[in-house]
Amino acid sequence: MQIVTAAHAKAKLGEMLDNSQLEPVIITKNGREFAVVMSSRRYKLLQELEERLENEYLVQRDLEAESVRCGAAFRVSYNFPSRSEFRKRSIK
Repeated sequence: MQIVTAAHAKAKLGEMLDNSQLEPVIITKNGREFAVVMSSRRYKLLQELEERLENEYLVQRDLEAESVRCGAAFRVSYNFPSRSEFRKRSIK
């Protein structure tokens, strides 16, 4: 993964966009990671993956809630965060 400063990204925008088609480019600002530029294809794949994971998460939450309502001993081996916490984590 390529890492460039914001000043370099500004000066070499075309080059950075070309490079982003091969791999994501991290842009730093004041020495800290600030943004990532990636191909639209990769971005769409990440969006699809996030949607699938969220759907699986919601199905699992529903199954767990239903088992509690039915008095079943069904228990998932890991804790699910709330939906808002899930969204916060996926944005980071």
